[in-house]
Amino acid sequence: MAQMQLTPLVARVKELEEELTRAVRDQDAFRGQVVEAMASAVDLTGQLGAEQRAHQLTKELGSEASRAAEASRVEAQHLKEEAEASRAEALRWKEKTEACQAETRRWEQRAKGEFRGFRLLT
Repeated sequence: MAQMQLTPLVARVKELEEELTRAVRDQDAFRGQVVEAMASAVDLTGQLGAEQRAHQLTKELGSEASRAAEASRVEAQHLKEEAEASRAEALRWKEKTEACQAETRRWEQRAKGEFRGFRLLT
């Protein structure tokens, strides 16, 4: 009779052992997945860090390029203003030269007119 009572208990123990074996197998598989997920997270973190550094570098280069472009624009404006001032100065000198030439012609004509009234004694 004791044998009969033990048979269902032995069967139940075997079922529990199989269930425990499956649970351990599932737990090992889950640990493997966790390790893979952690490795993937570490990789993604590294990639994100690299992308952030690249983005920061791009921003810095963009800022530097903007500053250089602004400096070039300011320099070009300065050179343009200097060129305009030089052109204006050249025009003033041209006007003065033309005025001097006109004055010189008037003096020459006046001098010719004054000499016409004189007779040379021979």
